[in-house]
Amino acid sequence: LGVVTNVIPGNLSRDEIPQFVYFSFDDAVNRMNYNLYSNLFAGRFVNPNGCPTTVSFNLCNESTNYELVRRLHRQGHEIASHSILHTNPKFWDGEMWEYEIQGMRELISDKIGIKEDEIVGMRSPFLVLGGNKQFSLLERFNYTYDASMVPAFSSNQEEPLWPFKLTGKPPRRYFFEPGTPTEAYPSVWEVPMNPYFYCPHAPDGAVSMLDGCHPGSYNATYLYLKYNFLRHYNSPSKAPFGINMHAAWFHPAWPYHFQAMEDFIGEICRLRNVYIVSVSRILKWMEDPVPLSRMSESEAVKCD
Repeated sequence: LGVVTNVIPGNLSRDEIPQFVYFSFDDAVNRMNYNLYSNLFAGRFVNPNGCPTTVSFNLCNESTNYELVRRLHRQGHEIASHSILHTNPKFWDGEMWEYEIQGMRELISDKIGIKEDEIVGMRSPFLVLGGNKQFSLLERFNYTYDASMVPAFSSNQEEPLWPFKLTGKPPRRYFFEPGTPTEAYPSVWEVPMNPYFYCPHAPDGAVSMLDGCHPGSYNATYLYLKYNFLRHYNSPSKAPFGINMHAAWFHPAWPYHFQAMEDFIGEICRLRNVYIVSVSRILKWMEDPVPLSRMSESEAVKCD
């Protein structure tokens, strides 16, 4: 049942493909974090084709200001479902999965005035997977992807993974067993949350979300970001580098986090083969991969 492959799409060589980077922010959008998002992603930085960078927001209902969400969507950013109540899904049945995930999708659609089929992705609260209950829901309601699985890497020597279709059960070698599906859901993509290494205070140096690490200074934070980016950029398959995080990492108590992130984005945007786009845009490129020399033709990275 199902093998995770890590092959570059379209039989392209690593030198022919872009290095994709995506930001995936969890939880509420409100006045406490909107200015942070605007400062980083309101057209200030652009991709090599001149189009603004776009990011993904995994939204939950509590404390969310939907007018601000509407603004982000109009700027070209992606909105995905992260549940209504943000409770632990460990004991959810199929009905609860539908209420929380599909219900949040319907709420977003109603509140910001977009069609449900524009909301194509989800992340499970606390990264707790629901097995077949979760993935049968995604298939039934025509979601494009889940972004909740964390690869079970034992060291930074293991190569980061590309997104893959759920043609069968993900093998244990790659993913923690609890909650992974046991049946095939071939219409659904899994966008793996490749872990972050080089974190000074993590027991094994690895964390599953970027904000699981607080390096302690501007220099340490910048090096943490750069190290993990280069781990993807220099890997044999050049898998997308996902920055999965919460806005709380930018708390005023750690001003150097924002400063380091700002400088990091500025640096990678000067590379002519790096594209910062939303999760769904990466998957769109994977469905129709074109080489760097023809990226201007790709619908996946065009300006909105």
